[in-house]
Amino acid sequence: MHAVKKAFVIVLFFLPMICGWIVLYKLSAYRRDGSGCGAIFLSWFRSWNLRAYRRDLYTDEGQALLRWAWFLAIITIPWCLGVGLLLG
Repeated sequence: MHAVKKAFVIVLFFLPMICGWIVLYKLSAYRRDGSGCGAIFLSWFRSWNLRAYRRDLYTDEGQALLRWAWFLAIITIPWCLGVGLLLG
């Protein structure tokens, strides 16, 4: 039972990061400069790149997804701390 709880905590810990990557992947379809998700992820992995979250890089149709990406980026650290301290 201990292994199941540990796996559950690990999944909860990484959940906002995985959701953020999924939103960035979907958001790449709305980029104005035409660079795809590969360019976003490579620049994002190199350093925590907040330039990928700029409003002027995306069309009007992608602004709702961009707000979700910002929400997930902001909530990631408190979420991970909370899950790690309360459940870990």
